[in-house]
Amino acid sequence: TKSGDLYCVSIKTGKVINVNKLNEYEHWGFITDEQDHIAKGLALYADDFIIGLDPINGETLWKIKELNIDYYHQQIRFVDNKLIVGKEPESKTSIILKAYNRNSGKLLWHSNESISTNETEINFIDSHNKSVYVGTKNLELFSFNIDWTPDKNYIPTSSILNRLSYCHYNTQNMQEAEKILKE
Repeated sequence: TKSGDLYCVSIKTGKVINVNKLNEYEHWGFITDEQDHIAKGLALYADDFIIGLDPINGETLWKIKELNIDYYHQQIRFVDNKLIVGKEPESKTSIILKAYNRNSGKLLWHSNESISTNETEINFIDSHNKSVYVGTKNLELFSFNIDWTPDKNYIPTSSILNRLSYCHYNTQNMQEAEKILKE
């Protein structure tokens, strides 16, 4: 509403379940992850903020400031269990991808991906399964796998330090190997 209130209404009864007191925003729009006509995820983009909303009762789950979003319906989307934000940096030869936890708003990862050797403009961003597709005005199409998970791709710091120490040990640099292991 113009007062900045967001009303959550029961689809079955038509009664107001919750009134979320949001600020009044000039530019806004909803991003949904609808599967089988049921919203699994709901976010509101409003004047440089992405606000995660509980799709059951409309309550605010989290709020993130995200600048330079020109086309929220293309640049912000739910993919798998993440909220993906794609933005074009000033260089126009890459795309910045960010993945947020859809429930907590916590930044999971951030990546600056090269998409072209020439300066180009991004025409569209779309998704399917666990990939994000980026099309440019130069008629180029790029795909990015966003299936990053901590258990699958994460190497603990202790493991990295042990491996580094082993490399120093193999090169007969015992002092450096011991120094790393003591840290």
